[in-house]
Amino acid sequence: MMAQTMQISSVPIQKTKIKLFDQLRGFASFLIVAGHVMSYFGDPSLTNSMLYNFIWSVQIPIFMIVSGILYSKSTDKISFRFFVKQIFGTIVYLIVPIVSWTITYQLINNITSISIMSLINPIFLYPTLGGNWFLSTLFAFISITLVSLFFNLTKSHTINLILRSVFILIVLSLFLIVYIFLNPLLFGSKYILFYSTFFFPSLILGSFIRANDKLSRALLNLMNKRRVRLLSIFLFALFAALYVYILATCNLVYDESLIVVLLRVLSGYLGSFLLSAILYFACKINFVSKTLMYFGKYTLEIFLVHLFLFNTMKYKNLLVNTNIFIFDFLIYFLIAAAFCFAIIFLFKKIKLLNLLFFGGHGSLIFKKNIKAAHSP
Repeated sequence: MMAQTMQISSVPIQKTKIKLFDQLRGFASFLIVAGHVMSYFGDPSLTNSMLYNFIWSVQIPIFMIVSGILYSKSTDKISFRFFVKQIFGTIVYLIVPIVSWTITYQLINNITSISIMSLINPIFLYPTLGGNWFLSTLFAFISITLVSLFFNLTKSHTINLILRSVFILIVLSLFLIVYIFLNPLLFGSKYILFYSTFFFPSLILGSFIRANDKLSRALLNLMNKRRVRLLSIFLFALFAALYVYILATCNLVYDESLIVVLLRVLSGYLGSFLLSAILYFACKINFVSKTLMYFGKYTLEIFLVHLFLFNTMKYKNLLVNTNIFIFDFLIYFLIAAAFCFAIIFLFKKIKLLNLLFFGGHGSLIFKKNIKAAHSP
C-alpha cells in the first residue's frame, strides 16, 4: 500500500507520505509472499507451525489497521458528486484489477467457460479466487466509510462519530445475517466481518483523536514522560509474552471456534503493535528503511502478481518441492520476487496495462481520481 491519506472534503485529496506506514506495509508484503511460499510449496506441516501462525496473524491485520488510520482523516461531510467520484476511483483501483487478473487466469489456464457469471461469482458473490477476497473486502470497507460520511449531520465531531459508528454497525450486522443464515462466503461476509475488527476500530479511534486537538497534544506530551516510557517497555514485554503464548498454543489458521477467532483478533493487534515498535527502531538503519519503503510502494502489485503466479503454478501442477524447507523457500521466494518485479516493470511502462491490472496505480488517472489509502 502506498502511504497516502485521504481527506474527504470539497478540496482535492492530498497525498502525505508516512514512512512508518510504508515500512509496515512493505514488511507485511514480505510476510504475505513468505506465507504463500510456505503454504503452496512447503511441507504441509509448516502451516501448523508457530512461524506460520506469526505470519498469518499479522500480514493482513497490519494493512487493515493502517488503512483504517489513514481513512480517519475523513471527517467532513461530503457531497453526492464527490461521493460518486470517489466510488468510481475505488472501482478503477480495486475492482478493475480483479476482473483483469481473473480473466487472464482463466485464459492462461485454458478455462474456456468464461461468462458473466464466471466473473461475477469469484469477484462479488464468492470472492475466494486468488486475492479477490482481499480487494473486494477493502472495497466494501472504503464504500461503507464513504457512505458513513453522510451521517456527519451536526457540528459536534463526537456526535457525528457516534452516528457514523451506528451506521457501520448496522451494515456489519447485515453481513452477519448473511454469514449465519445464508453462506459465510457469500459477498465475502466471512472476511468482511473478521477484518472489520481491525479496519473500523482504527478508523473510529483515529477520527476521534484527529477531531480532538487537545487530546492529541496531551497524548504526545504524555509519551515524552519517563514513567510512561518505562510503562511502555513493561507493556511491550507483557504483550510480547502473551503474543508468543498464543502463537505457541493455538492453531490460528484452521481452528474456527469462537474463542480462537477472538484470539486471532487479539493476536492481530498484539502482533501489529509489537511489529510497529520493532520496525520503528530497525528502520533507523538506512538500508532497512529504504528497502521496506520500496516494497511498501508496490504492495498492491506484489500482492496481485505473486498470487496469480502461485495459483497458475498450482493449477498446472508445477508445484515441486525438495522437502528441504530453506532451499524451497529461497528458490520460490526469489522466483516470485523476480516475476513480480519483471511484470511490474513491464506493465508500468504501458499505461493501458497499468490501468487494467494495477488500477492505474501511479498514473495521472490515479493521482486525479483516487489519491487515497486504497492499496492493500
